[in-house]
Amino acid sequence: MYTAFDLHSNNSYLGIIDGNGKRIYKRKLQNDPAQITETLKPFKEDIAGIAVESTYNWYWLADLLMAEGYTVHHANLVQREKDDRECTRPHDRRRDRC
Repeated sequence: MYTAFDLHSNNSYLGIIDGNGKRIYKRKLQNDPAQITETLKPFKEDIAGIAVESTYNWYWLADLLMAEGYTVHHANLVQREKDDRECTRPHDRRRDRC
């Protein structure tokens, strides 16, 4: 299973999909560590990794999830959009990420 949090200042949207892309779970959660860990507990053994989408203030969630044994990935869409814009310029297309 693949899991993602869309982290906001006081709440998050949690989504879980299976290997075929079928939605298994979705829910809006308060940014409460106990609620987050309890919500993930039934899926823990099957979660391959957790992506956290946030432009800032994601460290507390990453620390919490890593302490619980999850693999965490940061998805910074603002940086990704900047990277995409840079890759449209001819002299930047040579970069490995483009």
